[in-house]
Amino acid sequence: MLKYFRENIFLTLILFGISCFIKANTEFYKLPSEKKLKILVVVGRFPTSSSNILLPIAGLHQRGCDVSIYAIKGSRSLSEGFKKALDEYNILELLDKTSYNTSEDWQNELVNLPSDLESFDVIYCAFAWFGKIFARLKKEKIIKKPLLLTCFRGADICKGITSDPHCFDTIFRYGDYLLPVCDAFKNKLLRCGADEKDIYTFYTSIDCNKFSYKKHVVKPGDPIKIISICRLISKKGLEYAIRSVAPILKKRPEVTYIIGGTGKLEDKLVSLAAELGVGNRIKFIGKLSQKQVVEELHNAHIFLHPSVETQSGDGDAAPRAIKEAMACGLPVVVTDHNGINEIVDNAVHGMLVPERNVTALEKALMHIIDNPKLIKNMGRKGRRRIKKNHHMDVVYDNFVSFLHRIVASH
Repeated sequence: MLKYFRENIFLTLILFGISCFIKANTEFYKLPSEKKLKILVVVGRFPTSSSNILLPIAGLHQRGCDVSIYAIKGSRSLSEGFKKALDEYNILELLDKTSYNTSEDWQNELVNLPSDLESFDVIYCAFAWFGKIFARLKKEKIIKKPLLLTCFRGADICKGITSDPHCFDTIFRYGDYLLPVCDAFKNKLLRCGADEKDIYTFYTSIDCNKFSYKKHVVKPGDPIKIISICRLISKKGLEYAIRSVAPILKKRPEVTYIIGGTGKLEDKLVSLAAELGVGNRIKFIGKLSQKQVVEELHNAHIFLHPSVETQSGDGDAAPRAIKEAMACGLPVVVTDHNGINEIVDNAVHGMLVPERNVTALEKALMHIIDNPKLIKNMGRKGRRRIKKNHHMDVVYDNFVSFLHRIVASH
């Protein structure tokens, strides 16, 4: 009995010592995150309803960062739509912490910068065009202390380096970190002379709680709805989408095609559908609220998004619309364009085809239509991929940890 008592006392002391060690080291490693990061987010106009702007602001704000905003292109009136968008992300209060540039020549002159600019830990520029301007301020030593982080997310990098491979040299030299939104853009930056140690791939995210999963069960012969939701502009490749869907609609009466969104190509796309003899089978449903997007995705079966590189070099990264569709449980038929293959594995989450290849798009769509079990199986795997890697909580937990590390070592 005495031996048993001694052994248990000894084991208890060991366990107590281990728990104290873990607690002490946990507290030690938490020390850097106890400092509230002060971050200036540089955007175009504010307020806005753009997820590209609101998600980073909300992600930082929700994780205890002291966020202020500088609207480099000035202010917008607070419409009901903007107010609702800010309210949904719980950042309406940040309107009181927003400064507005009042110069019309924003590319060459910034006024009304925050008076406490040097007190910020980080200046986060939402687009590379803004990063160029703030890199110039660092070059001129108007900004000294804050770390300058520049996001590269689409037209800024694609069109920028097409017209001038050296257009971001000022950022490379005087900025601190580059944030491409996919590894394809990271590789573009490396080819232009960026230093890999200064690059952090900052994937765009979605809120998987808002884009909820629905299991899509389809039997042979059931109605099948193909859907595209995007801006109706060249780089979205909707001309190729319509041309690939047209022959399917003519031979498969159970299939319909819905296009959501607005843009300068709308009239041209409506005319194309009519010319191909399917004007009455393709429905253009216009601009959608986030709630309506989710409803449409839940009622659809295949998401079609054939991005292309335009003549000007413009292109997509890894479009948020694809991630939203995958989160809602849809298989996706997409092109192997920039960062899309970083989120979609061919024949796993959907089908990847070459750009501008109408025949390949049609075959990919028909493969899923003729094998309806794929709709549920690919959709389930897609949801799992997005929730694991691109859910807002995952992306911004990692990003804020990264910010703490670089600020602590600065």
